[in-house]
Amino acid sequence: MRTLTVLPRRDHVLYDDALRWKQRALFSAELDPTHADTIFAGSVALRVVATGFTIEWAPTTPIDPAGYTALRFALHPGDAVGGFRPSFSVTANGNTSQVLNVVDQIDIENKSWQTIEVPLDQLPINGRIESLRLVGSLRGTFYIDEVRMLAAQAPNGPTAVEETDHNSAPTSFVLEPNYPNPFNASTTLRYRLDTTGPLRLDIYSLNGQKVRTLVEESQQAGFYSVEWNGKDASGVYLARLAGKGTAQVHKMLLLK
Repeated sequence: MRTLTVLPRRDHVLYDDALRWKQRALFSAELDPTHADTIFAGSVALRVVATGFTIEWAPTTPIDPAGYTALRFALHPGDAVGGFRPSFSVTANGNTSQVLNVVDQIDIENKSWQTIEVPLDQLPINGRIESLRLVGSLRGTFYIDEVRMLAAQAPNGPTAVEETDHNSAPTSFVLEPNYPNPFNASTTLRYRLDTTGPLRLDIYSLNGQKVRTLVEESQQAGFYSVEWNGKDASGVYLARLAGKGTAQVHKMLLLK
């Protein structure tokens, strides 16, 4: 008998330009999910004014974690400070006795957007996901954007199938930061299209020379990912996604 793994077709979004899960502050935080001055992707971000905080997202119905690899979100420290013993943790299903501290992924002094990734297999889920919480000691104003569970990538070979989902579609044109970054072998670029049309995804060097074209075709609205094998010299590269009169660019660092 062979085991067949059913993989989700796309990432499961908690918050992007809209709240997909119910969101609430459980402790010492004021939330504004429509903030538009400091944005990671799309047109709005979540502003958090905190003196310590517990923020919870809960789906309408519990989510099966099978086929998802990690929780990922973008964080901008704003004017927040961490205090004497800064903490920033993630926990699942309200389990306050078991939390995963990710403060080492955050540079409070770096006042720019940073990507935080939490492997789901390190969280004590024990069944379906009923809620995900961020808990920490930051004081001040900081920003969160693009909160999502990452869908596993199908391996080569007939050991996985892809879930078909016709119930939702992207609401914006977005090129997400590649992961991993920095990288030394390959990296994955994810993007979403809110309309159907011609699309190009190119890789450029910092001096503007095009080194790769990863996508050049008409694509339907939806969620996509593509891998770049990084068989070029070490350095900083630019990924540029262009379609229907708009374009987005992200920096990538290739280390050999």
